[in-house]
Amino acid sequence: MQFVILLIISGFVKCSTIVHTRDIGDNFPSWNNILDQNHNEFWQLISDLHQNHSKFWEVINDLKQKLSYQEQELHDLKKSMSDQQQKIDVQQKTIEKLPTFCQGKTSFDQWKPYTIHQHGIVVYVNTTSCQFKQSPTYFTSLSGHEQHWQVTGTTSIYDETPTGFAVFLSPMLGAETIENTMAMLPVRKWELNWIGVTQGK
Repeated sequence: MQFVILLIISGFVKCSTIVHTRDIGDNFPSWNNILDQNHNEFWQLISDLHQNHSKFWEVINDLKQKLSYQEQELHDLKKSMSDQQQKIDVQQKTIEKLPTFCQGKTSFDQWKPYTIHQHGIVVYVNTTSCQFKQSPTYFTSLSGHEQHWQVTGTTSIYDETPTGFAVFLSPMLGAETIENTMAMLPVRKWELNWIGVTQGK
């Protein structure tokens, strides 16, 4: 609006300048023609400004529509992400309820003799690497090259904790001495296979 007012003032200033710089009495028709020409140019300028003003608001409205569309897309995207996060949370809770497994086996040279209550050999299994948060259910079996079918205690778990347990083996009564069992371990390769299972984390 201020720009239009300045243009109007500028037009009248031009006309005033023409009036003062020409002799009205001597050249009245020429002055009148110039005034008409300036007047027409002035209104043409006003018309151009009006058109530009209309185009300007058309651009603004178009930008508003695009912005509204993008805001809706953003809203839809946020909702979709929220829905996906809810699904992930549900799946995570389901996963946390699933059993946790960890397994391993001992080496034949980890067996030690014991003589408390009765004679036999024992192995202490370390399960710290499994990072159990509670005492799991341990399952064991004995593998080797020979004679491991003669012993008892293979599946008997003692002192189970989240970080380990023990298994005691007793040879068949009268089968052989503990000294002989220990001496034959490198040949027989007795290894204790184990697996630990907990319900969820």
